[in-house]
Parts: sequence; structure tokens; C-alpha cells
Amino acid sequence: TGQVLLFTDCDVIIAPEALAYAVRHLQRDRLDHLTLSTRIAVSGPILRSCVVVFATTVNLLLPPWKVRDPKSSVYLGVGPLNMFLSRSYRAIGGHRSVAIRPDEDAQIAKVVKRRVMRSEFVRGEELVDFEWYNTLKGLVRGMEKNFFAAMDYSIVKAGSYTVSLAVAVGCSFHPDIDAGDRERRLARGSHGGGGSSFAGECRMNRLPNPAPVVVRAAGSLATLAMIYALWRSVFVTVFRGVAWGGPPVPLSELRKHRI
Repeated sequence: TGQVLLFTDCDVIIAPEALAYAVRHLQRDRLDHLTLSTRIAVSGPILRSCVVVFATTVNLLLPPWKVRDPKSSVYLGVGPLNMFLSRSYRAIGGHRSVAIRPDEDAQIAKVVKRRVMRSEFVRGEELVDFEWYNTLKGLVRGMEKNFFAAMDYSIVKAGSYTVSLAVAVGCSFHPDIDAGDRERRLARGSHGGGGSSFAGECRMNRLPNPAPVVVRAAGSLATLAMIYALWRSVFVTVFRGVAWGGPPVPLSELRKHRI
């Protein structure tokens, strides 16, 4: 019955002032939907590098600064914090429109943009915190259900993503980029402009910045790990279907519910 609805996950830590901050943005900018960037808590250089790989590729595929542009189809929604005006949420049919999507947190934001409603992605690393995965094995297993879904169940998109990942992420882990350029790219990557660096992501997530040799090695391993996670997701989805909260849903059924 409230005017504003918040959807979040059970393992998220939300600062006391976070909701007021989000509601102010929602009301001031007359938005239908708002999502916040979050701090992703992980340990170890490999998992931290996986965060960078993930953030970098999201910036490349879905530039955050385009979310607020009503003429752009770019959308972003994150599980830790998706906020809606209740009337806008009802207007899009709520979560019924994304019920057969394991990545429903992102896809419901896509529905908002397709309905030409106002959406925005706002910085919130200091306000929203959640633990991603404790181990590399946990990360690979955890991304099994939604990595291929993020590719819209397209083998072609998965292949293109793999190539672009291998090329683009290498630049983010290059230790010779000067600090000033890192800062500029971090500032642009938060709301607009593109790109992300290991040092920048470490600062955003309040993590120590390791030595260059560790950066380079960890970046290479993380990129390989993410490529493996993607193609494992592809093969599991193709041959077994995707299971979340019930029996596996076959790929043929999943493809019927693409947005």
C-alpha cells in the first residue's frame, strides 16, 4: 500500500541513511525506478579481480550513464536494491513479467525502459554492502543460473562477449596506466564514460591495492575464470536447463520468456 516499494536480497547490509538517500533521488528526479551501485565484499586478489572483470564488462555492455536517458534502451537493475514507485511497478505488471527469468532483478529494469518509464542508476557503494562469493568455485557455481541468461540465451552473444572480455579487460589490469587516468576513468565509470580499473574498483570497494605483478597475474586468472563461468553456464543451461527454487526449466521454455 506504500507509495514506494523496495526489493532487496536477504544477505544485503543497508546503511540507515540509504533508503532516505534513494527516495530523495526517486522523488527529485521524478523516477519510476532506481537502483544503486553497491560495495561487493570479497577476499583475495583473484575474487577481487573477478569483481573488476564483472564491473568492467557491465560498464561496456550497459553504460551506466545511459540508464537515465529515456531515448536509450540501456537498463540496470541490481538485486541488493531495486526501488520503484508503486504505481509504476503495478503498471508494468510487477514481477509477473519476469517470473521465468533467473536474472529478474536486471530484467525488470529492462521492462521499465521498454515501457519508456524513467529509470536511473546511482552511486551507493558507501550505503549498500553485500558479500558476493567466498571462493572461486562458489562464484562459478553461483553464476551458473544467470550468466547465460544475461546473454539472452544467445550463443552468438556469448561468443562475442568472450572475445570482448578478453580484449577489453586486459586494459583494466594494466599497471602502467597513470593514477590520474585511473581516477578519471573511475569517475566516468560510476555514472558515465566507460571503463574501470583494478585500482579504481579497489578504492570503490575499500580494498587494498596490490602490487602490479599481482594485479597482472590476478587479472589474467580472473578473466579466464569468468570466461569459464560463462561457458559452464551455457552448457548447463543447454543440456540441463536452469533450476532455481524448483525443478530445472528447459532452455526452450526460458527462451519463450525473453524480454
